[in-house]
Amino acid sequence: MDYEAYKLTRRFPGLDGLRAIAVLLVMTVHTGEAHADFFLWPMLNGQMGVPIFFVLSGFLITTLLVRERESSGRVSLKAFYVRRVMRLAPLYYLTICVYTLLVFAPNLPEALERRADMMRKIPFLVTYMSEYVPLTKYPVFGQAWSLGIEEKFYLAWPTFAFVLLSSNKSRIVAAIGLSIVLGASSFLGVFEVFGKYYAELFVGCALALALNDRRSFERLAFLGTRVGQTIAFVVAILVQVLPVFAVVRSSALYGIVAGGIIASAAIGERSIWLTVLRSRVMVYIGQRSYALYLIHVLIVHVVVRARIFPAHTTPAALASFAVTLGLALVVAEGLYRLIEGPCIRRGHAWSSALQARRPVPEIAPG
Repeated sequence: MDYEAYKLTRRFPGLDGLRAIAVLLVMTVHTGEAHADFFLWPMLNGQMGVPIFFVLSGFLITTLLVRERESSGRVSLKAFYVRRVMRLAPLYYLTICVYTLLVFAPNLPEALERRADMMRKIPFLVTYMSEYVPLTKYPVFGQAWSLGIEEKFYLAWPTFAFVLLSSNKSRIVAAIGLSIVLGASSFLGVFEVFGKYYAELFVGCALALALNDRRSFERLAFLGTRVGQTIAFVVAILVQVLPVFAVVRSSALYGIVAGGIIASAAIGERSIWLTVLRSRVMVYIGQRSYALYLIHVLIVHVVVRARIFPAHTTPAALASFAVTLGLALVVAEGLYRLIEGPCIRRGHAWSSALQARRPVPEIAPG
């Protein structure tokens, strides 16, 4: 893909495939809790699915905003937040309600501890502050921490980058500078956990701004060739699974690795890598990744409680994951059709009305 074609591209199906990989990695973490002795789950380092989501979010949100700025001469923050709220909030608050009902309904041995955890957590959940809740033995809706980090990014970055900063060059410098400072502070233990994740968000922002600039795009174009894609994806796989790269996985450097495969997927020519990422199955899972991320832990509990598969065997671990994924996809499909999809369309309609019916570039943000 050349620069002109990239600027005209309104959807990146390869990025849906990366979303699918990210959510499947996260699912291995929670499915693997019931089969901790299965060698594959720890080797996959599934917790790294969340950083992939972060870099994707930074990339897609910034691409959307910079193209809106170029097409209309300004960025409507009001319209942006309408789209974000309608994209994320309805399903998020529905999930909180479901978790609350389920926690207070059953009479399980750990029910009292789960209820106490939920009562402490509700004020943090409803305000997207759950990343500040201390871990407990029986956490409820624990995966919501990442949404809190993203929401704060959505609040700060658009205003800073597209209201206070006036040029693409200053935005690139800011995004790179923030990713370096936050990543370094995290590595040094100053802003240990959150610094890493915010740095990865800003890696995505820097990548989006770089690809939007012709000169920077041409420098990064190698990543879109078949050779460049192969290098990017092989490096990513090795970093993902080999113990020697543990330092990379535990630092913001992982964001650079994720940025490499995101760039390859966004601007890449046809290859075996993009054929897989753009396949119907991967795109389908990726488009429902938000619902999957929110509800998959509930499905894990259902499968574990059903005691269908004996623990501590390889077939049981794989079968448990397959059944969990299948059930989660059924639920996610229902949520996508009944709630998520209609709310996204309504958000775009309201956004267009706020912008005097000027069309917004149809890039699907994370």
